[in-house]
Amino acid sequence: MRWFKQGLITISVVVLVFVPVLYAKNLPLYGYNEAKKMLAQREQLLLSQFQKGKYVYPAKDSPKKYRYLFKVNRGNGMLEYVFDPYTGGYEVVTDVIKK
Repeated sequence: MRWFKQGLITISVVVLVFVPVLYAKNLPLYGYNEAKKMLAQREQLLLSQFQKGKYVYPAKDSPKKYRYLFKVNRGNGMLEYVFDPYTGGYEVVTDVIKK
């Protein structure tokens, strides 16, 4: 009976340690607002240039992950940036010129 209790305690400790580690591993590095500020700083944009609203969509490469879409008014056009919150990388998706 004693070995059963020790085994149960050991299993409980292992579960209590690894469940939070696995959960934290799957969290993004950047939140939506952090990503917006980072993008504004890197691309020398004003936060007032960003369109209002949050645009989040699932990633094509992994169904459990997602990407942020930022629409930015810049000059006579609009830029759309896709930001990966897991790596901090981003790219320009479209460069639309208003007429």
